[in-house]
Amino acid sequence: METVYTIQQLAYDFFRIYFIQILTLIGVFYLMLSGTLKQIISRILRARRLKAGSVEIEYEENESPYQCEKPRLCTSHSEIMAETKNQKVEIEKLIEKTNNLQEHVDEIWIDQLKLVFYNKDMPEAERMIAGLRCIRHGRNGDMRKDVIQMIQDYPEIYEVVKKLKPQYELKNMEAE
Repeated sequence: METVYTIQQLAYDFFRIYFIQILTLIGVFYLMLSGTLKQIISRILRARRLKAGSVEIEYEENESPYQCEKPRLCTSHSEIMAETKNQKVEIEKLIEKTNNLQEHVDEIWIDQLKLVFYNKDMPEAERMIAGLRCIRHGRNGDMRKDVIQMIQDYPEIYEVVKKLKPQYELKNMEAE
């Protein structure tokens, strides 16, 4: 059965879909017709003008390209050294916080790899790679025994993983 649309339904659907685009176009046409757009553009061009030939920049009145918000002069070497020392202490604090955050990120990453390894719904190849990554990054507890058992259960997957990712090859296959 075919659905027949009336002109009113088609116009309503068109207006509903393109509402923002239509409003934007109406706004631009209004600005063009009222001359406001030309005023805005001329103000922008008047504020900073580049001339052809040599590069010459004109600034509006009372505007200097060299103004700072807070001009500050250090009067002595000791002030400069004190400020440098304060900045060095702040940088060391930030480095310490960054290192702490990196440790947490690494722990979360290892935990995620463990979850992937122990998830029985994941493909065996992904589980094996996750387990080998954990072992490579120093996790040699009970997980190492489980990974070695998985390698013994699926030797063909382990051979493919060794060929694709040789860095994940276990040198000592004995469970500790």
